[in-house]
Amino acid sequence: MYTGTISSKSTDKFNLRVWLSIDADNTAMNKYYFGKIKIVINQGDDYCIRNGFNTLSDCMLVMNNHESSVELAKQNITAKGIPDFSKTATTDEGLFMAEDDEGASYYYRGAVKNNYVSFAGFIWRIIRRNGDGSIRMIYAGKKTNDTGEATTIGKSQFNSKWWDPTYVGYKYNEKFSLHENNGTTEYNWFTNTQKYNFGTGYTFDKSTKKFTLTGTIKQLTWKDNHDEIVAGKLYSCLNTECNVVYKVTGYQNDTTMTVQPISYSSDTYNDAVKNNVNSAVKEMLDNWYKHNMIKYTMYLADETFCNDRSVISGTGYLVTSLSRYGSYNRLVSNKSPSLKCMQDNDKFRVSNSSAKLEYPVALITADEVSMAGGRGHHDASYSPNSDFYLYNTKAYWTMSPSVFSSSTYTSLIWAIYPSGSLSQYYKANDDNGVRPVINLKADVKISSGDGTSIAPYKIN
Repeated sequence: MYTGTISSKSTDKFNLRVWLSIDADNTAMNKYYFGKIKIVINQGDDYCIRNGFNTLSDCMLVMNNHESSVELAKQNITAKGIPDFSKTATTDEGLFMAEDDEGASYYYRGAVKNNYVSFAGFIWRIIRRNGDGSIRMIYAGKKTNDTGEATTIGKSQFNSKWWDPTYVGYKYNEKFSLHENNGTTEYNWFTNTQKYNFGTGYTFDKSTKKFTLTGTIKQLTWKDNHDEIVAGKLYSCLNTECNVVYKVTGYQNDTTMTVQPISYSSDTYNDAVKNNVNSAVKEMLDNWYKHNMIKYTMYLADETFCNDRSVISGTGYLVTSLSRYGSYNRLVSNKSPSLKCMQDNDKFRVSNSSAKLEYPVALITADEVSMAGGRGHHDASYSPNSDFYLYNTKAYWTMSPSVFSSSTYTSLIWAIYPSGSLSQYYKANDDNGVRPVINLKADVKISSGDGTSIAPYKIN
């Protein structure tokens, strides 16, 4: 009937003419007609709804530049090329394309303002459109202005255990044996002036899987007593729990000793990467999903969550081996993140029997964080980014292993620092925030919204 624009605090007038049908009854004459015009304000840009892009999968592609077709949007995004991953992304760089295991994926990068989604009573931020058209999203709280802990479901350790490479796993396997001839390595995860217990022998308890010092036990410091310790080839735990006992065999310097670790640990790489026991963080996510998301499962796609345990250097199972995993090589050495997952038993999904999920929920990967605008390198703490859309002022987990350190006997996992930098130095037993990641099916429709914080996409 009428098309026009009414700006804020202004008035518009128009005439409405009404014709009576020629066969109207005479009783309709000399009467007054009363009515009202209702103006409905749709928050945000309704370009998608008006032009028939009614799935979130299509709308997110055409919305930025109001393209006339999904194919044109894909062409324009692909033409942007590959961003510089050696730098943080502090402005809204929009969408880029990268291949995943399903095909062409389109991911948001930088200070994105239009990737908000309202679904299942929560707010989410779109990470990317997957290669099959499904939409990957990360939990962002209950309101679009939530930040900090409100954008997490709480804190958890990645794993409560850390002293074997198997504990970098989202699920892990404890097929262990007692290893008393591991060879030697350097050890520096101690304070050289602190007194530790050193003994002339040890015992191992098969029921508790713990080591205990025996024989003559003395409290000694490395700085003052290293000659005595080395000469006696004494044993020490050097920690509160004795999951690994160390036979000290040599002096390197005032802060580093040469040790022969004695461990109850993995036998082979294949044993270390099997998926039999849930990690602590997976238990937390599954419990949250069970209580909050189970009735929305019909809207969710069964997509891969990659816990990439491919080994770039080291063995991936010996505690004396400094093992670096695939993401370390991509993000630290090459600055070239990837959305592809190398090994079948690292592709966690409901339908994968070798890496099975109970529910279609897990965590973001370090590669996805890098693509979104975080930076991963050797001095990750010097790459803060408080501008990209994944920043929330708190530390939270990814599901990507970084390193198993043979000098600290610790499994290290990538996480986001409170500064927004991407760090490979978080120990598996650290407490960090947990932000669930889910995938909406490709055919899920939106009822309104343009993805902004005042008008998030609403799922129909």
